[in-house]
Amino acid sequence: MGELSFDTDCSRSVQGTLRLMIDGLESYTWDGTDILDLGTYSLSRSLCDRPCTVKGQKEALWPAREMRTLLEALPDPDINIH
Repeated sequence: MGELSFDTDCSRSVQGTLRLMIDGLESYTWDGTDILDLGTYSLSRSLCDRPCTVKGQKEALWPAREMRTLLEALPDPDINIH
């Protein structure tokens, strides 16, 4: 990993997307549950199993489905390529 750096350029679209992501995460703590008490894997699964929108794109993305597509596109590790 490289050195930590900060960018002063602001994108309102990215800030809005991050705000929606934060709201989604905070919704799991509305009953008073401390976020550190949430199960990491089950929380991750829940967040990946919901639609996400992208500015300029009509259809919503489903994170789990998109990750599956990326993983299926990887070369098979059992095939020796020389």
